[in-house]
Amino acid sequence: MPLPAEVKGLIFDCDGTLLDTMPLHWKAWCAICKETGLKFDKESFFALAGVPGREIIRELANQQGINLDPLEVYARKRSFFLKGLQSVKIIPCVVRFVLEARRLGIPTAVASGSSRVQVEQALIEAGIRDLFDEIVGNEDYQNAKPHPDAFLTAAERLGINPHDCWAFEDS
Repeated sequence: MPLPAEVKGLIFDCDGTLLDTMPLHWKAWCAICKETGLKFDKESFFALAGVPGREIIRELANQQGINLDPLEVYARKRSFFLKGLQSVKIIPCVVRFVLEARRLGIPTAVASGSSRVQVEQALIEAGIRDLFDEIVGNEDYQNAKPHPDAFLTAAERLGINPHDCWAFEDS
């Protein structure tokens, strides 16, 4: 799977791109909604993929008139997610690009809408953390996806012009 010579860096989203985490995220959302009374349907879940969970919780609570601490609820949602990481599998066709880049000496990064701690733990559990030079989580940039901030931050940390990078994203 050859990469064009002009590609100087590869940047990957994590959830749903490198790792098949979406079923686990949905399970964690269902658990936290049951605890808090928040309503969050599967269509909205997929539509908001890449948006930080704390922002989703804040918006849902505001819309539904539920008084809660979004950061505390997000921490509990993340805890549900982290407990289930052993079930997460890599997405082989995407990881092959990472392996080819590493073989060629092309730097790689992950740019995620999830927290850096969560991404690091998921990559470690999947056995692929050592394939990436940089990990960018939602605390590392200003504007959430669909804004390009996550990918621009990753390119900057790799020391590569964003125009010389390929990005892999599912949302």
